[in-house]
Amino acid sequence: MTEADDAYVNCLQGASEKKIQSDAPGPKRTQGQSIVQRWLTAAVAIPIVLAIVWFGGWVAFAGAFLVVALGILELHNMLLHAGYRPFFWISLGLGGLFLLAGMLPQYRLLILEVGLGAAMFGTFICLFFRKQLDGAVIDWALTLTTPLYLGWPMSFLLLLRGFEPVELHFSASPWIVIPRGAWWVFLALLGVWGFDGAAFFTGLLLGRHKLAPSISPGKTWEGVAGEWYSQLSLVCCSQFGLWGFPGIWQLFWAS
Repeated sequence: MTEADDAYVNCLQGASEKKIQSDAPGPKRTQGQSIVQRWLTAAVAIPIVLAIVWFGGWVAFAGAFLVVALGILELHNMLLHAGYRPFFWISLGLGGLFLLAGMLPQYRLLILEVGLGAAMFGTFICLFFRKQLDGAVIDWALTLTTPLYLGWPMSFLLLLRGFEPVELHFSASPWIVIPRGAWWVFLALLGVWGFDGAAFFTGLLLGRHKLAPSISPGKTWEGVAGEWYSQLSLVCCSQFGLWGFPGIWQLFWAS
């Protein structure tokens, strides 16, 4: 074997070793790191979300639109990596119209009809300008379902919160009047956060039986049980007006 051949073999071996090193999985996060990351995220995000719900109105619309836009962008990138090519701007526009419909309930049906119709036919027309039409129907469907998945549910939170401002009364005995819509959104957020936290810690301490190993190896049936138990506890405490929340029946009759 000549010197040039030796250099060529060494080059191939070096490239293979680099590929093996690059393909090797990185260090996994420990449970402690995961918990710290969750607490830091909650410490930053929760006050912002509560402030947005507190002010309501168009402030809540701006916050919801930011969340929907980031969600659509992330899902769009995931679909691109999977080989699909949905139209990002059409999805974003339709998601914004869903939120606008939640802010203007008197025009809700009109906005939804115009928005869905324009998105359906607009996407279909844009597909004809593509040179490659393979998978065009799937891209058309993904363009429409992405805002349906993210924007439509978020619009109900805006519709629930409404425009009623929080009233601060300063007198000999100051008090705060929080609108019914804000109470309901606070209760929903508390349920979601408590639901997720209970699932995580219950699965961490008691988890033995995997829920869906091929999809999410960390989730267990014990975590699901902890989720449901926390939700029932939250509803019961809210029912009887504990934790400073008015009881659910009080909110129902007040509305």
